[in-house]
Amino acid sequence: MAGDDFNIEVIVPDGTYYIDSTLYIQSNTTLRLSDNATIKRSFEGLETNMLKNADAQHKTTNGKGYKLSQNILITGGVWDGGDIAEAVINSNLLYFGHAKNIIIKNFVGSI
Repeated sequence: MAGDDFNIEVIVPDGTYYIDSTLYIQSNTTLRLSDNATIKRSFEGLETNMLKNADAQHKTTNGKGYKLSQNILITGGVWDGGDIAEAVINSNLLYFGHAKNIIIKNFVGSI
């Protein structure tokens, strides 16, 4: 994949970041977490996906095909799903649908 496929770069520095709702990522984005950065799902967010792809209008589905999102790179850091034993319904750390050219590397997922 050519380097110019990724137009937006979001850098997450060292630290622990608690989330209680889903984060969304769009096409042509690099999400680069420091090796010492942790995204941790709080108790209030246990039943939501931590990260999900969306289009420019923030829709998360387009029905069919692989046209919703493309060219996404996620690298580094730790994704901590929190205490999932307390969740009533299932959810995911990372969820991608109707997408292509998704690269996930050099990270730790923890549930």
